[in-house]
Formats: sequence, structure tokens, C-alpha cells
Amino acid sequence: MWLQKIIRNDAIKLDPPEVYNWRVFALAAAACFGGTLFGMDTGIIGGVLTLPDFKDEFGLTDKSSTARANLSANLVTTMQAGAFAGALLANPLADHLGRRPGLLIVSVFAFIGGLLQAFSYGIFSCFYVGRFVEGLGLGGATMLAPTYVSENSPRGIRDGMPTMDWYKREIPTNRLRGYNVSLAAATQWLFNLVVARVSPVMLVTAGGPTGYGTYFIYGSFCFAMGVAAFWVPETKGISLERMDEIFGVADFSGIEDIGRVTKHMEGTDIEANQVEYAGR
Repeated sequence: MWLQKIIRNDAIKLDPPEVYNWRVFALAAAACFGGTLFGMDTGIIGGVLTLPDFKDEFGLTDKSSTARANLSANLVTTMQAGAFAGALLANPLADHLGRRPGLLIVSVFAFIGGLLQAFSYGIFSCFYVGRFVEGLGLGGATMLAPTYVSENSPRGIRDGMPTMDWYKREIPTNRLRGYNVSLAAATQWLFNLVVARVSPVMLVTAGGPTGYGTYFIYGSFCFAMGVAAFWVPETKGISLERMDEIFGVADFSGIEDIGRVTKHMEGTDIEANQVEYAGR
């Protein structure tokens, strides 16, 4: 198997090679279109705001540079605000309806939001609503897509399939991982909102015409992250069971709890399995 030549870990050596097939990668590629939507919006909106036709349509030509910076920041951060809300709502949505229905719902929100922006025709209120609705879809996708991919990927390549930072997912226990992904995605969008809102204004006002002070401010954040990394615990090689022990939630009440959880798994016959193992 070609993956064994690239990836070397115990899981990929012990697992049957049949589980590492093209369907896994096709599923990951399909689900990760949620990240593609975010990349498209980020790449497109920056260019749209500078187009002369857009400025004429929305009456920005005669505005001052500070006013244009504020307006651009508002238009960008409206999507970030929607994404913050979408990331928080994605976890209960995924738990109640499922991962796949959740992905379908957030894709519809992103599609409707794009239509509202495309047909705003100089109406700021319509454009703002479209940005927020699209943000709901994009924020939900940042939680649902990597969660769905990781849950459907073989364990040997699970850490490389989702397009997200895995460190924030490995710290919590197995019970809290879905909630933590939602919270981490929401936190990401919250800081994106703040940065996108203040950056255009800072580039105009901080450090003269070039806005060089802005780069020093964000550079200090990068430096602080590097320093803080020395105090962050390492999670490599720690099992989920050990994580449960560290966080003090490893006290299960026994087989009854496991059976109750397993009954929710589709296509599993608990009683038949109990009879089979009892006869051995």
C-alpha cells in the first residue's frame, strides 16, 4: 500500500489496507469544500471593495480614506459576526440533526448569502444581510467539515485529513471534542472579526501614511504566541483514555453506560452481541 511508504505509525501497520481507499479521500475532499467557501469569500471580498464600479454603486467615491476604511471594515466583519454565531450553533445542530444534514444546511445559508450580496445593487442593508447570512454558513462549515472528516477517516491518517489545527482538538476529552471544535471555531471567528474591523482603520491612522505601527502590533502577537507555546502541554502519543483520566471523567459506571451509548449507533444489535459473547 502506497500510504505505508509515506506515513509510518502503528495504526496504519495494524489496520487492514482495505480501509485506506479512494473513498476516504473523496469524502474528505467533498466535506472540505466548506473551507473552500471561506477561501473564496476572503479572496473575493478584498478585491470587490477596491473595484471602481463597487465604489460608484455604493457611493464610496467621494468618501474620505478613513470613512472608506470604516465602511470596508464593517462590510468584512459582518460576515465574521455571522461566522461566530454559525460556529456556536453548529455543534447543537450536528448533535440533533447529524453531520451530513448540518453540512447541507450551512451550504444553503452560504449560497443564499452570496445571492443577497450579488443582487444588492447598491443597497447596503441587503449587502449587510447577505454578508451575515453567508457568515452563518461559513462559520458552521468550519466546525462541521473537519469534524465530519475526522470521524470518517481511518485512525492512521485521521490527523492529516481535516483541514484544521488539531492541537485544540486533542486537549479536551473525547466527550467534549465536538463542543470544543465548535467553541474553537467560534473563537477563531471572533478574533477574525476584531482584526478585520480594526485593521483598515489602523493602516490609515497607526504610524503615519504607511500604517507601519499596525505591523508592529500584530508582530507582537506572533511573538507572544511563540512564548506561550513553551507552557502548553504536549498531547502527542496520549490516548483518549489517558485524556479522560487527566480531566477526571474516566469514572464510567460500567457496561450499562457503554450499552446505552452503543444503542444509538445505527445498525447495531446490542442483544445479539451480548448473547454471542456470553456463549464464548
